[in-house]
Amino acid sequence: MVVMLFISIAASAQVVKVSAGVKGVGVTNIMDIGLVTYGGGGGAFAGVKIANVLGIQAEAIYAYQTGTARQYTSHNRYMVTVNHEYMYLPVLMQIWCGRSMALEVGYQQAIALSGTLKKSDYTYDDTGVFDYGSFLAGLNFNLGKVVTLGFRYAYSQDYCYIYDNVPAYGHNIQVGLGFRFFTTKKRLFK
Repeated sequence: MVVMLFISIAASAQVVKVSAGVKGVGVTNIMDIGLVTYGGGGGAFAGVKIANVLGIQAEAIYAYQTGTARQYTSHNRYMVTVNHEYMYLPVLMQIWCGRSMALEVGYQQAIALSGTLKKSDYTYDDTGVFDYGSFLAGLNFNLGKVVTLGFRYAYSQDYCYIYDNVPAYGHNIQVGLGFRFFTTKKRLFK
């Protein structure tokens, strides 16, 4: 009986916070083969936070990335420029340490939208760009009630790119600045 009373009191104190907003992201993707791409993008996010401790957040982020690599042959040296467009779809679990900082872990699906490869003066469709999944971890900071600042690292589970017949895993580093435009709090049980 005492346990049931404790559970009902604890459940009645639970508050659910729902928020949504927009986010801008800077992206660096470092691949095992020595190719580094830089870029940026933006998108939207929506999240639920329960009892100011545990949260779940989903995002949809478009990113454009470009990078340059050197390619050597027995006769020549080429500069190769790649341009990739992705839609990143991360789903994160957040563990809040107070009101201003959260540890984030989750999964991110990267959907390749397009890619081009420029070698010398010719531009080709880049057929080495793949959809891939990544495990990610990071920190998210609340800078007031509206602004968020996030830092993330993602490691691809699958090959993210094949360049010159060499497959590569990606190490993706993201820095994001977000703005909440909707927030509401509700008691879970009344």
